[in-house]
Amino acid sequence: MRGVTVVLSLALAMGAAGPAEAQLRPCSGVTEPGLKILLDDIARSGGAPSPFVDLLTARLEANLEQLRVEAGLTVKVLRCAKRLPGSPAAFTRPLVQDLNARQVVLEVWGTTAEVEADGETYHEASIGYVLVPIRFHEFAAAQPPGAFVVPRRAKSLATPDDLVQLVDQAGALAAYAATGAGTRLARARQYDAARVQLCKAQTAWRARHDAGRAQRLAARLRPAAGRRHRAGRARRRGLQRPPQGAARERGGVVPGRTPVMQPRAVRCAMVAAGLLLATRGAQAGAVNIACSAPIVFSGAAVNVVVLPYSVPPELGAASREVGTKLAALVQQELLLAIAKYGSVGAVQLVDDAGRGGTECTPEAVLAKLLQQRPGARDVVGPGRGLVLVWGRVFRSGDALLLQSFVQFLRRDADETLAATVASQPFSVRLGAQAFACVPRRVSMSDLASVAEQYARTRVIHDAPDEASPGHPVPQDQPLPYWVQAARGDWLQIQSQGGGPSGWILARVDRAAWSLRTRMPELSFVEGVTGYLRYRVGTARPQAGDLPAQVPGGRPGAGVLDAAAAAIAAYQREWREGAVIAEAGGASAPAAGGQPLAIAVPAQVAAFVTLLRDDAAGVALQEAAARIDRAVALLPHSADLRNLSVLLRLRAAAASPAAAPAVAMPLVGELQAALAAEPTNGTALANLRSLCRLLLAAPGAAPPRLTTLTAEERDEVQRQLDALEGLGG
Repeated sequence: MRGVTVVLSLALAMGAAGPAEAQLRPCSGVTEPGLKILLDDIARSGGAPSPFVDLLTARLEANLEQLRVEAGLTVKVLRCAKRLPGSPAAFTRPLVQDLNARQVVLEVWGTTAEVEADGETYHEASIGYVLVPIRFHEFAAAQPPGAFVVPRRAKSLATPDDLVQLVDQAGALAAYAATGAGTRLARARQYDAARVQLCKAQTAWRARHDAGRAQRLAARLRPAAGRRHRAGRARRRGLQRPPQGAARERGGVVPGRTPVMQPRAVRCAMVAAGLLLATRGAQAGAVNIACSAPIVFSGAAVNVVVLPYSVPPELGAASREVGTKLAALVQQELLLAIAKYGSVGAVQLVDDAGRGGTECTPEAVLAKLLQQRPGARDVVGPGRGLVLVWGRVFRSGDALLLQSFVQFLRRDADETLAATVASQPFSVRLGAQAFACVPRRVSMSDLASVAEQYARTRVIHDAPDEASPGHPVPQDQPLPYWVQAARGDWLQIQSQGGGPSGWILARVDRAAWSLRTRMPELSFVEGVTGYLRYRVGTARPQAGDLPAQVPGGRPGAGVLDAAAAAIAAYQREWREGAVIAEAGGASAPAAGGQPLAIAVPAQVAAFVTLLRDDAAGVALQEAAARIDRAVALLPHSADLRNLSVLLRLRAAAASPAAAPAVAMPLVGELQAALAAEPTNGTALANLRSLCRLLLAAPGAAPPRLTTLTAEERDEVQRQLDALEGLGG
């Protein structure tokens, strides 16, 4: 969230019976500054051990990670031992006043139990919520809606889908967090920022098919929205409402023995790597790099950094090693896939501090690599790209689920794109650059396959043949290396700093098990790396010349072609093995509680299309259709609506004879974008450009964009006059 400080406090208690007030023990660390999440002890109702405790804990941690990544929140998670609220009544006026003073916007608790109903046994998870800013102001009401309990039942828990459906809270947490944040912002008279959050909340509620709760909360929040409108009315007077029937209504919002390398040797090797990458456009990799001192190839145009996956400790003493081995396979798979782009690096990090350390979190690693805090041996250079990949494995009954997270960026650069249509300037920006992937089913046999494939790939051979002599990759020492060649599933590497060199098997595909089929999101990582490589290469030629052709691409556009193909593969395959915590199952287009898993790839794919000067009208229209589907999932996103408009304008300009008469609907779409996010300067500037384009003299713009009735021309002129009055 841009320019907004939001606090989310989550206190989860699966409690025993007893006086609620007596169970609410204070939590150590809650008085510290900064954003906090309070995670209390979890137990089954009645105090008995619960078979769902581990699942519920893991799911909530993943939900909170998703919220942090996708909402842009920096939060601190605090474990609060023996804090067990029993009911909404526990949240008395003094307690809520204290929580509000600590900037808490949300608290969640609940119980798990088996209940009898109609002669059948059900598994129930009753989740309680307190929206602190609303509760704080509602003690005069007889039944304040700011504190309530929502029971969720499942008759059968035989499959991972049943378990996730019961306990997953991704969508609910997003809805409540946005509601609480919007309320706090409105009461602080930050009305534009509040409107953005409340629009997000409305979208989330409708996506969860809880229109009743949306209406009740909307009634509560309507006065704040009215104050926002009155405060901004003078500044925005003259802006017209969308023409009747013009804006589409979407979701309720209008429109060998290895020589040991010492740290100093690693440091020197990495410095040399950065310099050489800058001039050679080479590819490089590094394994066994400590999270406490992460590295990238600073001369590379783009680096992909893979953190170890977290694995439930109850899987045994080897659980940590499984997470490390999975990350190692991901790093090698990605390096093999992205080497074609040139001037790229892939780094595998390991948790040198042990389980529970704070150094191996994505926020800690990112801060170091961007020089926001000390600790990194080499950092991402200005304007260069970075992709972070991490995730977790969690238990779901007798099965396991795997969830990955992806974040990408260019340092000190916004992901914006400028275009000109009929001499008028337009621009778009990515609405999000991080998302949670949908959870996927895995099994103990899958984890065994990870260990087996890890062993096979951790040998440096004399030739690209597993039967050839070789020596093991060092297990506990960092190994940075050059990639000299790729042949099939093999990479020829040259160690930097005296380590072994030769051939490594980077991908072990077989009919029965393939990492890429288990993790389709790796195709998106491949694609977004290509997108970043192109953007860095065109903006900073010193990062290495773009390859004229790559496998699967046309001469001169190879990087973009390969990136588009990889993202398209993800879009075809993301449902494979997916477990969706919403009605509709894995075929549902909304991706359950992970709508950004659809929307972000659609946006990157659209950017790739727009980057092609020769993009055909059909390709632009297809990209617009995918963005429209994303808008249906996230109608509060002004950036998505803005992108849809530019794609349709470019499509009309590319094929004017076949393009529909889109003029007035596009005006309405940009007005709807500004209604959802009034401070979106990109949408505002685009609306001005669109009005100028539509009012241009005949022949100055594609005819199908200027066919307006006299009434429509008057309306567009009034809109333009109002926009000109705003300046800019």
